[in-house]
Amino acid sequence: MILIFDLPLLLFFLFSPYPLPNIHFVFLIVLIVSQYVFKSEKKYKNLHYKSAEMQLKRELKRIPSINEVNIRLMKMFQFHGASIIFTGLLIIIITIFFGQF
Repeated sequence: MILIFDLPLLLFFLFSPYPLPNIHFVFLIVLIVSQYVFKSEKKYKNLHYKSAEMQLKRELKRIPSINEVNIRLMKMFQFHGASIIFTGLLIIIITIFFGQF
């Protein structure tokens, strides 16, 4: 997520000869909208159920229960939400660093 949103903003501030005021708001809005459009909890669970099950199978050396898989999926979804918040904060930090806020 950092490569998709923060790196282009950083490269824009470093190398662009064209000043675009409030470009950071565009990145923040695209970040938030993309997460609501493309990521719902139900789709996320369906998409990552098998990978969480295989990961638990390797860790536990047995077939995990449905409850264990659901707990792992909830943790993965929570960390995904935390990564969105971290990416947004990094956009704001980059903007403040370059004096564009």
